[in-house]
Amino acid sequence: MPMFLRFRTPYVVSLLGLSLAACGTPSLLREGAAIPEEPGIYATVEEGEFMRLDGDREWEVDTWAERSALRGDTQFVVTDPALRALAGPLDEAVRLYRVAWVRSRIAKDGGITPMSGSRWSAPESEPFRVAADVYRVAGRDDAVRVVPEMALGDGLYSIRLSTPGKRTYARLGVNWTTVDHDRYASGNCVDQYLDTTGTQIGFRLCEEQPLLGTGGLHVYLVPPRVETVDNIERLIVQGIVVNTSERDTKIPPLTATIRGADGNVIKEWTFKANTADLKPHDSAAFEIALNDPPPATKTVRVEFAADATAALR
Repeated sequence: MPMFLRFRTPYVVSLLGLSLAACGTPSLLREGAAIPEEPGIYATVEEGEFMRLDGDREWEVDTWAERSALRGDTQFVVTDPALRALAGPLDEAVRLYRVAWVRSRIAKDGGITPMSGSRWSAPESEPFRVAADVYRVAGRDDAVRVVPEMALGDGLYSIRLSTPGKRTYARLGVNWTTVDHDRYASGNCVDQYLDTTGTQIGFRLCEEQPLLGTGGLHVYLVPPRVETVDNIERLIVQGIVVNTSERDTKIPPLTATIRGADGNVIKEWTFKANTADLKPHDSAAFEIALNDPPPATKTVRVEFAADATAALR
């Protein structure tokens, strides 16, 4: 096991060759400046010091308090022998992403799986990529420096190092203890999409499938589908109920409404979710099926029953 993994606090290396700009922002590494010899992903934390950001799971948990309290003007250094032979663009090999909150997992067939465990993930997609310049360190062909184009806003971030046959990730926070986590999650919300084998194939912003609800409980509906079983058509409606509040909350009855192209209601019925109670930030999936759906069906909407909505306000 590498030596740094036995430390209870982040591995901090004190080195020479760094200076502070007049405004207090760490300057770029000067030619010939000393940088960590141990391969890894590092943050500049003080003049002449680096903090290690990557390690095993136990180490990450033990050191999170320090790694989540970085400053917005933090810059980074990545060292790895594989960088010596790297042929592609440096900013493809080393990328910085904002971390998102995952609302749900959606299978290829549209089925929804409520999240369990950690809901935080770094979508490797443009909406969450943080613009940064990546430079080679003079005199060190195994090292690069990563300089965000703008100061990092308060929140969660992930650095990815991608070399042939290997990917290394490091998670960090900028003033994370002072952030309203619920507000951050709401502003950085995604759904995770899976292929037929359950492998992640991408993310989609939650705002593209808005939640319906009030009082901390919200309903998310994926596009309904029609399938035929024993020569009978069935309309399958799936979704999740999410509790965004800080309290345990009972799930009230839900109402499904089918409308035609003219907007008029064709059919409406009330049902209950499989789960009666939700803990804070928890979610529960639901699925209903309607045999022989009206041929004039244009839209399907699921929301809390009218009397339940009034009670939630």
